[in-house]
Amino acid sequence: MQVSTSTFFRNQTDSLQELKTSISTLQTEIASGKKVTVPSDDPIAFSELSRLKAKNAELVQAGKNIISVQQRLAMTENALTQFTTTITRIKELGVQAGQSTASASDKMNIAAEISVLSETLLGLANTKNLDGTSLFAGYKPDVTPFTMATDGTVTYHGDSSQIEQTIGSDASMHTNLAGSAVFLEVQQDDGSKKSIFDTIKTAMSQLKAGEAPTDLAAETESAITHIGSFLTITGARLSRVTDQVDRNQQDTLAATAQISTLEGTDVEKAITEMKQKMLSLDAAQASFVKIADLSLFSYLR
Repeated sequence: MQVSTSTFFRNQTDSLQELKTSISTLQTEIASGKKVTVPSDDPIAFSELSRLKAKNAELVQAGKNIISVQQRLAMTENALTQFTTTITRIKELGVQAGQSTASASDKMNIAAEISVLSETLLGLANTKNLDGTSLFAGYKPDVTPFTMATDGTVTYHGDSSQIEQTIGSDASMHTNLAGSAVFLEVQQDDGSKKSIFDTIKTAMSQLKAGEAPTDLAAETESAITHIGSFLTITGARLSRVTDQVDRNQQDTLAATAQISTLEGTDVEKAITEMKQKMLSLDAAQASFVKIADLSLFSYLR
């Protein structure tokens, strides 16, 4: 079968260009350390790489969120712990005021101390995070959640919303406690709910009238139990976040390993292949030059 000169030259040129392109691609892979950089390199691998890199980006953001969440939960735990300590002291004072030996003067002194402690409780309920946002205001972090009137009445200005934050590529959690639920809805023995601050307000009125606070001991005990349940919730959340840190590290390592496998170049293998192709290119070019020097007639003879 005879081959025209133009067809021969075109085939040889295409073959040489294909070798040059292949060598150039290998050189790029060796220099960058990556064998897949654009979809045309390997559409399936590129798609999987995009997914894995997006997952790693989510994990990086989750890591930043976790730092914020841990800080918030730790401050919440500390505020609730101090709140419990203060309530316990108020309970002790109520017991003292109820003793038969407690005089009217004693009751006034106890009322004065409880008044100071109630201000402490208000301050703890208004605790702010390091970023200046209120811990117990729900989804109104910029407001002061609790204010106290001159008569001791406490009003809540936050809401009951739950703040949710992402802590993993497929994990999120609530990170706040609504102040209304924590401080204003203490379950009582009769099944009703009462504000911790209303309990103190009533006790203060009785003490200033020279009377023993009738329900203070029982209601502060209910408050201690109530706050304890939120301390348990906060502790469980902290534990979950700690566990999530370990999972995120494992997920990051796994994703990074997959990315390396899909994207990374086996440099030694690529260099060997490139050298082979360069030898082939040199041989093909030399052969092409020799044949091109022949006359068309002698080549077709």
